[in-house]
Amino acid sequence: MIAREAVIAVTHRCNARCRICDIWSGESKPEVEPSYYFHLPDTLRNINITGGEPLLRDDLPEIVEVMAERCPSVRIVVSTNGLLTGRLEKFLPRLKKAASNIAFRVSLDGLRETHDGVRQIPGAYEKAVRSLDVLRRGKVRDIGVGFTMIRGNENEMIPVFDMALKNGWQFTSTVVHSSPIFFGDHKDIVPDKAKALAAFGELRRRQLKSHVIKDRFRAWFTDGLCDVLEGRPRPIKCRALRDFFYLDPSGNVYPCHMLDENLGGLDRGYENLIETHPKSLDSVDSCLKNCWMTCTVAPIMRESKFKVLHWIMKKGLAGK
Repeated sequence: MIAREAVIAVTHRCNARCRICDIWSGESKPEVEPSYYFHLPDTLRNINITGGEPLLRDDLPEIVEVMAERCPSVRIVVSTNGLLTGRLEKFLPRLKKAASNIAFRVSLDGLRETHDGVRQIPGAYEKAVRSLDVLRRGKVRDIGVGFTMIRGNENEMIPVFDMALKNGWQFTSTVVHSSPIFFGDHKDIVPDKAKALAAFGELRRRQLKSHVIKDRFRAWFTDGLCDVLEGRPRPIKCRALRDFFYLDPSGNVYPCHMLDENLGGLDRGYENLIETHPKSLDSVDSCLKNCWMTCTVAPIMRESKFKVLHWIMKKGLAGK
């Protein structure tokens, strides 16, 4: 088993009060020093740096420097709520120098009042848009927005998608998830099924018509979201621990950020942790969470690219 991908929460501290995530309401875990990330498997090709809010770490540039040095072929994506525009502008030159192909994903869960309501921070939308402009002016090549659908913002996904398309930003989407170790319990704000299916159906149609190949692959991901909303099983099995893992701020390895199964500190060695916790693979295989998020599905898409391509061609011929 070779780990190619990792979701790494560098902090649980957060300056937002999001309805889709409860991390901000709990106690912050101790945070490892940047040097700890030298324990990462050097086979990693994609790292999603998340939180809490990663930009609250004063040493975020040092963390990225260590990750890039340890994993020379890695692509690093920083996921941010976009509230710390000044700090982003200050850190950006060092972040770009440390990882020339660094990417950023800024959360946008609707337009203006809707986004502010989801994040429960007045002015959050304007700050996120200013952060996106900082990234543009900083000549970051890979800029994107991430939309999380909950009950009440279903009708604003397509306008956010259009906004991303107009500005040349990447666009990713998901539905609200619940997790005992990450998001918390949010079963009470799952989106309205009919509205969500209509919105994702339209998104899938537009992605399939796109001349950008990546958008057509994203249409397959969007189709998987429709399966989740319909209560159908995910189209491909989860590859947690085999292809990717989650690392918490204290340096503990989990199969993913949905499964509450702590394998121990990464400083003990990734392969050693798996060898000493063989039942964790069984836990992954028997998991019934049926989650569907870009950060955990992307590795499987890369491994199943021919299956995805077949789906794209079939849908294209059918004109759907």
